[in-house]
Amino acid sequence: MYILGINTGLGASVCLLKDGKVEFAIEDERITKKKNFGGFPKASLDYLKKHYNSQLSKLDYLCICDNQDV
Repeated sequence: MYILGINTGLGASVCLLKDGKVEFAIEDERITKKKNFGGFPKASLDYLKKHYNSQLSKLDYLCICDNQDV
């Protein structure tokens, strides 16, 4: 089972899980070099699509966390 998690709050990031184990995780700031980036993690998703496209086609769940109030 594949699960994609997207965090759009402070430290915007994506995480891909396979059978409950982390396959890939990255914060947008690692790619964009914008410290503590908050918002939609487009750069992280683009990277994920480029390197894990076959796994994304098998997604079972998509989880989105939007915690802008923190």
